Order: sequence, then structure tokens, then C-alpha cells
Amino acid sequence: MIDHGINIAGSVVPDNKQAGQLLADKLIEQTQHTANILAINGDYTTHAALDREHGLEQSVQTHDNATITAKTVANWSATQAYRQSLGYFSHQPSINIIWAANDAMAIGAISALDELNKRKDVRVGAINWPLSVVAEKIDVTIGGHVTLGALALVNIYDLLNKHATGPMHHEVAIFSQHNEQTLKLVEQIHSDNLAINFRVFSKAHENPLPFCVESLLLEATKSAL
Repeated sequence: MIDHGINIAGSVVPDNKQAGQLLADKLIEQTQHTANILAINGDYTTHAALDREHGLEQSVQTHDNATITAKTVANWSATQAYRQSLGYFSHQPSINIIWAANDAMAIGAISALDELNKRKDVRVGAINWPLSVVAEKIDVTIGGHVTLGALALVNIYDLLNKHATGPMHHEVAIFSQHNEQTLKLVEQIHSDNLAINFRVFSKAHENPLPFCVESLLLEATKSAL
């Protein structure tokens, strides 16, 4: 299959706008008063960073009690997020939400809050499903995109076995909030102990399942998640 003259059969990318918006929605929902947001993005140029920020902005537009008080870029770095958060909280104490484009930057911001003795006053959220040692420190985490490599392999299988139909380039709204079940899934992925029958997502299957977090958890539960 040739796409626009480039020898690429297909692609799978996460819907990063969905991630940014969902994270902001969940954080704002946890705020009883005005949500004054410090947005810590990863960079100025990549599609992932720009789309996540766009999702944040869309969320704020739909909530009357939310405003983006400050924006910064920390290059996906915990150290830079820590330093920048110290400065912002020294000059803008009204900030009560930190929206971070990845978990490392959220941890850096939390270190700054701990140092300033303000952690209990600020809700912190991040994009990425972390392991439990990190997940326990962050109020809201949004993830699921780590699973899309499996979908790419399923698509390759379908293509090679002539089961592929329709477009092979997909932007997938895979993101969901981290919870007890997704945490177990992440722990299994990192332990090389994940047992999922990915054939159920192939078009060759009699009743193929949609590739989504809910279906993955369903299949993983069958293997004693």
C-alpha cells in the first residue's frame, strides 16, 4: 500500500488533543473554586506537545471557572519543571492546578510544591501512565498511548495476511484516566508478564474487538490481571 508516494503502509498515532483536554477536564472537576492553571508543556514544536496544549485550551474554553494563569516549557525534564515551578509559585501564589504534559515534569513540579509547603493546596496532573511509585504522587494521570505499538503490530499482521480493509492511517483516542486496573496493566507491561490475546483485535477474528483501553483490560483480566 503506497500513501502519497511514500512507501509507508500505515501509521498509528495517539490523539494528543484528547489527552490534553481530558487531563484538564479531570483536574478542573476536582477544583471547587476558580481553577488557576500553570501549564507545563514539553516543547515548542512537536505535534504531541502542541496538540496536548490545544486540548488544554479547548477544556478551559468550556469551563467558566478555569483560566490558564501561566504557561511554560520544561523540555520534558523534571529538573527544569522543578526550577520553573519554584519561580511561578513565588510570584503567582493563586495557582491551584498544575497541568503537565508528562509525568516527569509533574514530579519536578511536585518537588517544588513540597519545598514551598504548598502541595496540599495544588492539584497536579500529567499525561503518561506511570508505575505505582510515581502514580501515588500525582493526583490525575492520563495515558494509554503506550499500548498503541500493539495496535501497529495487529495492523501489520492484517496487512500481511490480506485482512486489512479501509484506511491504514489512524489517529486513536486511546487516552483514559489511570486507575487501579490500568496500574496493574502497566505493572505487567514493565514486568514482561503481560498475557493478552491480541488476535481478538485483528480483522481476521470472527468478532474483532475495538482497540481501546476497556477491551485491553477485558482481555488482560482473562489472564488474571
